[in-house]
Amino acid sequence: MLVGLLLSAGAMALVCFWAIRSLNAGIKVAGQHKSAQHAVGTIVSVTALPRNEQKGDQAQRMRICFTIDSFTGLSREDQTEYEPAERSRQAREGPRCYDSHGELTGTNLKPGDHVEVHFLLENEGKMDSFGLFTHGHDL
Repeated sequence: MLVGLLLSAGAMALVCFWAIRSLNAGIKVAGQHKSAQHAVGTIVSVTALPRNEQKGDQAQRMRICFTIDSFTGLSREDQTEYEPAERSRQAREGPRCYDSHGELTGTNLKPGDHVEVHFLLENEGKMDSFGLFTHGHDL
């Protein structure tokens, strides 16, 4: 009976250890997916957006379309998931586009220029880009 009790306690300890380890791995992945990631991108096109005169919009905003060049800042596991997913999305939909917040005075952007892309990882290889930076400017 004592042997059975010890075996049961040992099995319970192993189950608890496995559950805690799985939970910690899940928390780590969830935290990574909520933290900002960075990558280098290349501008494909820059076009002026129409001004909204009704809102008194005087700034000339721009739509900047870009590709992400490399996912080297991600873990190997995430690279193997997100890089092919982004290439596939790009083949279907074209480059990602980002509308500037305000006028880009003094920032002469053109196709071929490099930008720093800030994004969040989502599930199933999807990402949400939320910021572009170049030469120290938030676009």
